[in-house]
Amino acid sequence: MLHHSGPSNQQSLAAALSVSPRNVTGLVDALESGGFVDRRPHPSDRRATLVTLTERGADTVAEMARDRQDIAARLVEIHGYQDMFRFVFRRPRVPAGWAGFSYHQPVLSVMIVTVLSVVELVVVDVVARRWPAVRIPLLVLGIWGVTFALGLLFGMLVRPHAIGPDGIRVRSGSAVDLLLAWDDILLSHPPHADRAGEGAQRSPSTSRARPRCTCGS
Repeated sequence: MLHHSGPSNQQSLAAALSVSPRNVTGLVDALESGGFVDRRPHPSDRRATLVTLTERGADTVAEMARDRQDIAARLVEIHGYQDMFRFVFRRPRVPAGWAGFSYHQPVLSVMIVTVLSVVELVVVDVVARRWPAVRIPLLVLGIWGVTFALGLLFGMLVRPHAIGPDGIRVRSGSAVDLLLAWDDILLSHPPHADRAGEGAQRSPSTSRARPRCTCGS
């Protein structure tokens, strides 16, 4: 929170973390003793103090963000191999009792990238055939790129959107899997429903009724 919003008082930190001020005091004490944050006087409130990231704290947060991105990239690659296995053995990730439906535009984009990567791999092999020291590393990188693209493609094919008794699962390969519960979905009242006669007053309303699925699996 301090990394994104800047210096904050302990009351704001407690509210953001949904914990008691006493718990925040202990947490800030521990971080301050480690040199990750420090307390500074509030410029307009003498009774309050601001918790601020130190240089060490900012560097630690940046390092954690880089590690998180590296882990996410590795997980995407691992899921790609799993999705290729599922595609070969026709085991889509659709829960029992749910109906899946595909999303075509992202799949088409990844298919185009995959085809271009294969063409590029063939061109590199032909052009660099006389220079093995150049050809082999380029082929290794090219094969890895094609495999990665295939993993993304198969991930979108075996992880479709799904509609079931609990709601709608919105997906984008292995990167996105969001469950929207029926209770959280509000359907707007059709705007033309209140136009039966002239001078009728429009009254917007909402409904929590479960919508019918007209999508194919």
